[in-house]
Amino acid sequence: MSNTIQQAFNTLNLTITAKLVDQFEAMVLTWELRKTHPIALNSQVIGCTAIAFIDEDRSRFFALFGLTERHLRDLVQNTSAINNEYKVISDPFNMLSIWLLHLGFRDLADTTQRHRFLISVAKYLHYRFFTSLVNHYFSHGAVERTMQAAINSLTRKFDIVVYGTWKAAIEAQCEDLISTGNIHHVALVAGDDDKGLLYTLTDVESRIRDKIKNITAAYYAARASGDAIGSRASTTEIEGEKILVHTSKTLDLIIYNLQNEITTERLFIDSATVHSIASQFNNVTEDMLRSALKSMVELAVIQANSKQLDVIGRNDGRDTYIGMRVFLTNLIQKSYRYCMRNGVDITNHAAVFLKIKNVYASSRINDEDILSIKQSVTHLVEQISTSRRETTKGSLRLSLILYLCVRSFRFL
Repeated sequence: MSNTIQQAFNTLNLTITAKLVDQFEAMVLTWELRKTHPIALNSQVIGCTAIAFIDEDRSRFFALFGLTERHLRDLVQNTSAINNEYKVISDPFNMLSIWLLHLGFRDLADTTQRHRFLISVAKYLHYRFFTSLVNHYFSHGAVERTMQAAINSLTRKFDIVVYGTWKAAIEAQCEDLISTGNIHHVALVAGDDDKGLLYTLTDVESRIRDKIKNITAAYYAARASGDAIGSRASTTEIEGEKILVHTSKTLDLIIYNLQNEITTERLFIDSATVHSIASQFNNVTEDMLRSALKSMVELAVIQANSKQLDVIGRNDGRDTYIGMRVFLTNLIQKSYRYCMRNGVDITNHAAVFLKIKNVYASSRINDEDILSIKQSVTHLVEQISTSRRETTKGSLRLSLILYLCVRSFRFL
């Protein structure tokens, strides 16, 4: 276990004092109250009210500890554990924030002072990520009534619905980060595990990014459907079918997130889901399924670089979805619509899983939508699997479909 980050940051000789606790807390409060920030933070919507983390906010952060960003940048660039090709972990602001969380645990014996400092640091880091992501995904702003309609379409599985405002949602995530039960607690307290500290940082960024991406997907789905506040129960015509608007937007949200994840192995492959799916097959091991998923990621990256994510082939008069983006889109849409046409409540995960498993395992199905997906998965497995046994390839095809099915449940 390497501790090059600890060695490097210890050279700064920082110690957290009661005075610094007060100063940091005041700095965060000043940012929260600046201009239109209170309106943006105490709201469910994003992209409708100006909110920003500017250069002065970064400079004030470093200056509080008698440092400059240039000094920290040199320190970070010369720390062997930090890959400077990755923006999140090579950003001196982010790395100093994680180190300060460690120092809060190390230096502050008084539990009240410690909590005040840790929550202030965590909030400032989250605000930095939050504003950057909002202004990236909504660089031209958002229409408030459409954004509100998007928020209204979400279930209570989304933090913004549970907590009611972005300020409350962010504070809840910060409280979780610094709690003793958090998965990063040991790394933050010890401060001597490079991988642990870097994982803490990337996980914080990923969690807030996922929140913004979910809202972004819901917003553009609402905008595309011409939705507005109060229209949640209306219907829309999709391929000749009457589908509830909010159900259609839910599918768009699932598709949007899976499409974004499939080019990043860390986001796309979930060990717990791999274990769960592989355990249901006698001839599909965890390693086999994980290898197939990695191959899907690699294929998606190649297709993205060559602009072939939406390629559709034709075989025996039926579409074969070759591009990963168009494959995911049709797999989700056609599978869920099959469930809905057959009276399955799509919020019932067990019922959806069983229906999808049965229909794709059946050799007697004559539904053209399902047959096109089966043909597409067959084409995919032929590309990524080295097995020559047809029974193994058949099980792998079904396991990939079920893996994507389970991963989609996060957004229902």
